[in-house]
Amino acid sequence: MSSVLFTKIKVPNRSEHFWHRIATSPSGKEYYVHTSGIVAVRYKNGKERLLSAYVKHDKDLVVKIIDKEYKVKNLVAAEVFSKYRKGVNVIFKDGNFKNCDCYNLQIISKKLLGQRTGILAGRNTKIKINDEVYPSIRAAAKALYVSYQTLIDYLNTGRSSVIDASLKIEKI
Repeated sequence: MSSVLFTKIKVPNRSEHFWHRIATSPSGKEYYVHTSGIVAVRYKNGKERLLSAYVKHDKDLVVKIIDKEYKVKNLVAAEVFSKYRKGVNVIFKDGNFKNCDCYNLQIISKKLLGQRTGILAGRNTKIKINDEVYPSIRAAAKALYVSYQTLIDYLNTGRSSVIDASLKIEKI
């Protein structure tokens, strides 16, 4: 997009950054996203202003465009990544959800996201009970005649009213 847009708005001075029009309202307002994570609007009369992003409960910056909320990270990712499709997982490399710069965003698979967030972290964990190795938490729980969740709770806290305390149980 032309560099004459939004000359009064401070944006990072990198040659790779650019403005891209993302929507036009019926009243003629044009909405733009900058690859540094800034969203702005240009009115029919030529006036330009930044849209204020606000934080939603799930820790994402959101802007309202034509009465609909959009995550800023998804707007930037849609313009930068050719692999971007609606519903993909976009994460922040540095963990700062307010830094929506295109260099801080990354698209990852659901499986990798699950491994990073812990949902799948314990899925293939081997368990050692008194020198006997089990291939998974589920197999170890079956051998102890306890539920899967009881064993997970025991591994996290070290306490259980059901599991014998004399057993030496550990993750490998």
